[in-house]
Amino acid sequence: HKWEGYLKTKDFAEETYIHRVGAQGDVLLLTPLLAQMKRENVHRKIYISTSCPQLLAGNPAVSGVISRASRSSETWIDLDGAYEKSPAMHIVDAYAQKMGLPVPKDRHPLIYLAEDQGPLQGVPEAPYIVFHAPKSWPGREIPFGVLTQVVETMKQSGYRCLEIGRSHNLSNAEGRFIGADWKIATKLIKDSVGFIGIDSAPMHVAHALRKPGAVAFGCINPAYRLADMERMRPVMADVGCQFCHHWQSAPRTFSDCLRGDPVCMTRITPEQIVEEFEIAMRGKHGE
Repeated sequence: HKWEGYLKTKDFAEETYIHRVGAQGDVLLLTPLLAQMKRENVHRKIYISTSCPQLLAGNPAVSGVISRASRSSETWIDLDGAYEKSPAMHIVDAYAQKMGLPVPKDRHPLIYLAEDQGPLQGVPEAPYIVFHAPKSWPGREIPFGVLTQVVETMKQSGYRCLEIGRSHNLSNAEGRFIGADWKIATKLIKDSVGFIGIDSAPMHVAHALRKPGAVAFGCINPAYRLADMERMRPVMADVGCQFCHHWQSAPRTFSDCLRGDPVCMTRITPEQIVEEFEIAMRGKHGE
């Protein structure tokens, strides 16, 4: 079975086609498995069908991003719904299961940046923290007022605070790059000292770049999203309904709050977030 392809073609250049339409963080979490596939056969050509090609730019394991419709005759590994149908499993593990691969030893996503063109215009030279506080569904959205207090505390500690995202929700953060494209947002995270926000695509980018951070989790279990909870610290409220997203019937693509009051997020305090961020920063400097 292992050598079947070679015995038929006398060629090691296998081709693999993978489909995962989105979202951005979900596509980025494919990357440790793509690297594993490439290590197993350096001649393998891996083609991805996705609406988020920017997450795979520069990835040496990817031969191309193509339209699924253009290769309808090929056998695809379809990962749409893969982890949604297995909510009590890390996303990478669910992908590995569907792809017939062992779970990689390191689940960290991998990101490849273009050659550094120097600092972005308008970015402060002082050490800054990137905040991401978007509107989201209940159980994943942290109240803006909580993070506004965190911003104030961080400013008093000598940090600048930049907000990224589609809208400026933290009134006391510097939201100069609201609506910035993926490359700029990633560059901002790369040059920051750390990240504070919610379970989101920017969190996965910060995680890929090994940035220290503090991330609010409520209905989602961080053990099913993160690879390293020492550097990227989950912040959680001690409530009995915690992680309810994973209790409910599959597939899970969205979570309403079962109790009508997302206390898993509203009971998280600014002090918790600051404390976890400081722990992450101490871990970084203790390496």
